[in-house]
Amino acid sequence: LTSTICHVIKRAYYRTSMSLAKILLKLKSIKEFNNMLEVLLTAKERLEIDQRIEIITRLEKGHSQHKIASELGVGIATVTRGSKVIRNDSYHNVKNILCE
Repeated sequence: LTSTICHVIKRAYYRTSMSLAKILLKLKSIKEFNNMLEVLLTAKERLEIDQRIEIITRLEKGHSQHKIASELGVGIATVTRGSKVIRNDSYHNVKNILCE
């Protein structure tokens, strides 16, 4: 039962990410992109994305996790999550875009 549930969740996640990718690829400007983010995400969710990008950028620059957490006012677990992300193969495929 558990593996079936995991499979269903993975398929739903894949469909959602593919739908999102198709939508984002249709956008033609920064303004359209920002408008779409306002439609799809709450203000808090948009802030969390900004924070995650900042965390990853600072980690790439060699800042300590505790310093990042302190300066950004986030928990150490949030920064640790960013640290795990930068060790992921998916991250290495987009690193040059994310850390410009």
